[in-house]
Amino acid sequence: MTQTPVLQIRDLELSFDNAGEPVTALHGISLHVMGREKVALVGESGSGKSVTTRVVAGMLRSGRDARIRGNIQLEGREVLDLPEPAYRRLRGTFMSMIFQDPTSALNPLFMIGDQFREVLRSADPRISRRDARERAADLLKQVLLDDADRILNAYPFQLSGGMNQRVMIAMALANRPALILADEPGTALDVTVQARTLKLMGSLTSEAGSAVLFISHNLGVVREFADRIYVLYRGRIVEHGRTADVFAAPRHPYTQALFAAIPRIVGRGMPAVLPDDVSAFAAPACIHEGCAEPELAGASR
Repeated sequence: MTQTPVLQIRDLELSFDNAGEPVTALHGISLHVMGREKVALVGESGSGKSVTTRVVAGMLRSGRDARIRGNIQLEGREVLDLPEPAYRRLRGTFMSMIFQDPTSALNPLFMIGDQFREVLRSADPRISRRDARERAADLLKQVLLDDADRILNAYPFQLSGGMNQRVMIAMALANRPALILADEPGTALDVTVQARTLKLMGSLTSEAGSAVLFISHNLGVVREFADRIYVLYRGRIVEHGRTADVFAAPRHPYTQALFAAIPRIVGRGMPAVLPDDVSAFAAPACIHEGCAEPELAGASR
């Protein structure tokens, strides 16, 4: 029996109304994430990575200027047409999101303990303050934050960036979601803390059985973290394959140029930059063997 993807996107188009003129951000994106799988979406700034996760999370549904077309299925269930209250219930329970700037993502007016309780209440509305605090303390220990009382009584601005990022990871895992949308977690952290945090996130999501759609421009991190990789260029998927295969033999001209721009610590001097002539980047998408998109649930055979 074929496993149903935790997340499946098919022919997703997103455009915005700019003074009466439509501006297209996503041109027919198709991707999928299987259970317990870590999938990366990479590309340069402005390629459409973060906006893809925001569409999945339902963060653009209420925008009057956004036009969304296509299919988004969570475990085979179409969700784009769900009423807003039903979609809201999915956030924090079935799926959760880790933002790239944890300090601004956390509410500066409320203590960490109060924000933790709100996250836990999305799955258990009757949870007591005491039980929520005990659960939060256990989660903080999982992300290697031992001084739980001090952290739960603190406001986000009283904690370091690294501590806030771990708090966000703990909150994302609080209700053991099937899917985590990680939008460049660790970007605001220094390199050493970022490496430790992402390694910790990888191990904890594996233990929780969560699948991850991981957004990043850091190809070194992607190479270590992801099982599969989608390369995005100007709102289009240009290459898709298992991470090891794509890094060993990138096929699309854009992917080749992107990998050539990876900074090198030793040898051969400065890395290449993307060429001025990008006409070759319009080539058809390169899909590696064994990585075709599965059939959409409910589609006619």
